[in-house]
Amino acid sequence: MNIQKIFKNYDIRGLVPKEINSKIAFEFGKGFASYLGNFGKIVVGRDIRKSSEKLKNSLVDGLIHAGCDVIDIGLSTSDMVAWSVKNLKADGGVMITASHLSQEWNGFKFFQSDGRIYGMEELKQNLLPLLKNKKILNSRKGRIENNEITEDYISSIISRIQRINGKKSLSGMKIVFDGFNGMGSIVVPKILKRLNADVIEINTNLNKGFAKPPEPKEETMKEISQKVLELKADLGIACDGDADRVLFVDDNGNFVPGDETLIFAAMKYVNSNQNVVFSLDVSQKLVKYLEEKKRCRVVYSKIGDFFVTENMLKYKAVFGGQPNGHMKDPNFVLYDSGPFFATFLPSLLSYLEKKLSELRRTLPSYYKFTKSIHHKNPKVAIKKLIKKVKEKNCEILSELDGIKFNYQNSTFLIRPSGTENNLRLIAESEDEESVKSGLEEVIKWIEL
Repeated sequence: MNIQKIFKNYDIRGLVPKEINSKIAFEFGKGFASYLGNFGKIVVGRDIRKSSEKLKNSLVDGLIHAGCDVIDIGLSTSDMVAWSVKNLKADGGVMITASHLSQEWNGFKFFQSDGRIYGMEELKQNLLPLLKNKKILNSRKGRIENNEITEDYISSIISRIQRINGKKSLSGMKIVFDGFNGMGSIVVPKILKRLNADVIEINTNLNKGFAKPPEPKEETMKEISQKVLELKADLGIACDGDADRVLFVDDNGNFVPGDETLIFAAMKYVNSNQNVVFSLDVSQKLVKYLEEKKRCRVVYSKIGDFFVTENMLKYKAVFGGQPNGHMKDPNFVLYDSGPFFATFLPSLLSYLEKKLSELRRTLPSYYKFTKSIHHKNPKVAIKKLIKKVKEKNCEILSELDGIKFNYQNSTFLIRPSGTENNLRLIAESEDEESVKSGLEEVIKWIEL
């Protein structure tokens, strides 16, 4: 097998056992230990997939045979690994998960000593050459320590959020939580109940496997929307498989786009002249609203957690995220935390004494449309498109990844897919009709 195939855009993942198996896991453990100098402490966690425990055992075996000590935190969310690395002063961490993908997939996320995830280019250049090196095994065998960090992690979330939003209880707030049978199920209900919320859980049984694809988005959140309406709940919350993403349903049962959640959080975090970092695919209309209201600066990043984090550090941002539900508070941990922001938003609503639907009405109206366009050579198409956009004297907002520009009262982001011969297109305006009028012409600019 060509092992480079499992090095994806944002993490390492593949089909089990064809692409990811115990042998591969051992090699990754051995190689990561060697990359870190064959010593130190590594935090390891895993999700609930059937293959995860076996893969974890093999990865740990590789780590200790190469000389590293291992802190095994067991079943965990991805951000629990990142948080543990930072707070236990470990030298790195590994989470065994395939995030929002189905059961037949699995993989690895590698963390740095400050809780940041490693970029894939760095791992390809430095880890890949070590995977087949037979000389890595160390005469000193590392030790394994089991560490139950859940209570400390929960206390840390509550403490940080109460510093931001005050110590107001969630008493009287009815919340529906959909765990998608994933790792958010082990902590999110506990945190909310500890703050005295009335929590109704759906799909939180970890023994049932994924009842549906563990990826919260409008199409997969119909069940929680219905439950919110049926129970007259204040809001619904859903996390993906490893709980590094969180999305919401308001008190009217309506799906809340992640763009809006980013703005609600940023409005609380940011002050005048401070920076926040958002990925390019965020709503331009909401960005403009935030900048005008808070007199802050929004810095655009390429799509992907690693890129958002690096820009947050570069620009000393107080908050960052992506509209697919990834959000991070750098003072909690430099990785996206679904459980943290699953607690943050109800706490913010309690502080403001508002319903989520009321908060949404304070935002400007906008319509967002997404489309994939097949192209035999997306990168060449983007180069030609950029030339056309400049010929048309459009206002260019970014060329970080493809091109983001304004044309005919609409904003367009067109970029090459990282995995397929497709162009990803996002069009946004005040209403659907405005988007359609500009969209037809812009698509003609792309040479199919």
